[in-house]
Amino acid sequence: MEALRVQGLKFTFGVEFCRLALLRCFGELGSLYDVLLDVDVGEALVTYAESVSAQEAYIKMNGFLLFGETIRVSITVPPVSEVPGCSVTHRPSRFVIIRGATSLWVELNLRHVKGVEQHQIVGANAAVVSFANEHISTKIKRMFDG
Repeated sequence: MEALRVQGLKFTFGVEFCRLALLRCFGELGSLYDVLLDVDVGEALVTYAESVSAQEAYIKMNGFLLFGETIRVSITVPPVSEVPGCSVTHRPSRFVIIRGATSLWVELNLRHVKGVEQHQIVGANAAVVSFANEHISTKIKRMFDG
């Protein structure tokens, strides 16, 4: 995997519209793994499955005019997950990281949830929970997010 940092983004037309525009523009140059947005800073992290595609995107998209603004593209490293062997992504996943909860709380509250395959404590107040499928994990995540 290879990651590109895209700077100079404006979210004039909304966050989702900007994300879709980035997916379309950068997706034409290779197979995308994910696009992570940082709205406060006006940046995105575009991750390609193949390094060659990321290099081509860097050459072609640096200085590209998007929504009337020139974007700056640079090669960077993907964000590091606090859980070894996992990657940071917004793509649906069977796994959910629960922070700020004791292992006892995780054990008691997830004991009767259908679809929980296993949970592993990864820190003082953090756990990774594995669900049977992405649909269940997405519902649980929405429940925890409020």
